[in-house]
Amino acid sequence: MDQLLLDTDVNGFAERDLSGGEFLQPTGNNTVFFQDGCPSLATGQYLQAVVMTRAEASTMLAINYARLVAGGLPSVPASRIAFIRVMLAQKGLISPRWTTDELSTRYNESVQLNNVVVPADEYGAVAQIVALNSWGAADAVKIALKANLTDIICTLAFVFRTRAHHYKPDLEIVYTRILGRCGIAIADLSITCEQMFTLALHAIPPIVLDLFWDRCRLQGHCSGALNKRWTSAPAGSAALFAIRTGLRDLTMMFPAIIAKHEAIALALDAECDYLENHRWEGSINHNYYGVPRHAFDENLLSGIISLLLGSLNQFAPNSNLANSPSLIRVGQNAPLTQAVIGTIMRQIVRSEAFVTKYIESV
Repeated sequence: MDQLLLDTDVNGFAERDLSGGEFLQPTGNNTVFFQDGCPSLATGQYLQAVVMTRAEASTMLAINYARLVAGGLPSVPASRIAFIRVMLAQKGLISPRWTTDELSTRYNESVQLNNVVVPADEYGAVAQIVALNSWGAADAVKIALKANLTDIICTLAFVFRTRAHHYKPDLEIVYTRILGRCGIAIADLSITCEQMFTLALHAIPPIVLDLFWDRCRLQGHCSGALNKRWTSAPAGSAALFAIRTGLRDLTMMFPAIIAKHEAIALALDAECDYLENHRWEGSINHNYYGVPRHAFDENLLSGIISLLLGSLNQFAPNSNLANSPSLIRVGQNAPLTQAVIGTIMRQIVRSEAFVTKYIESV
């Protein structure tokens, strides 16, 4: 295989750089191979079932298995990953015929081995090895992969949207938590978290990844833990939505204080309303969805964020909102305001007048 097709021939140059988002490097082991004549979706077709014969699926599995092993992967995870790749092709999640223009990428990680003669004896032997040594007639891992793949892919869609990366070591805790709520443990699949979300699933284009999640939730095919996360804001605009949520909460307690910042609050509402209808314009990975970045100067909100954080630190220091990284990051632009507000809030809530007024209002 190495003599027939080099990594540099397959991938070309690295994908476009994104400020703070994922910089997709052309990694050979992430490439999914379709043999000449293997069924796949045409340009513009997504998420349609692709019917393969047993021979076609076995050949695709064998080629990808051989490539992964040649790249240094042990036999067992290589066989699992190759099997997942065949399922992705059958579900219409990857195709070598999709163009980079429609995918908003510099390259497609699925490639067709056109005009390449695959030695039948070589890959026939590999397929036999995979079948005999890695899969049993009722292999529990194979059954689990088929049963849980939808939730695993939708979890990747959520993480890529909200964290802007397929995989980083610190994202393992996120994957573990969400998949755990779906009753899935990656460790039980004879594959690591990193292998699953890079080598196995990385070839799914971001646009197709989100289309799949949307269809699954609408048709009731993914777990409730993933359904309720569909409205999550992408990395790049999460701070705006966190601020709006916090301000609405704070308004219930201190309407007079928020009224002094009404103009900023109204501007924030307008921004959030726009981004709810144009999600990817607020993402730091916006290029992968073929849209421009919607600009908004977060520094304009630093004062009101400090007001919010100063209040949260007094009333709910352990809340998710008080510990929101995006909120803290922007609030650091006005540290003095935050410190003063915290002191003021502490005095206010201890006053008899505040307690009496609050009790009378509930």
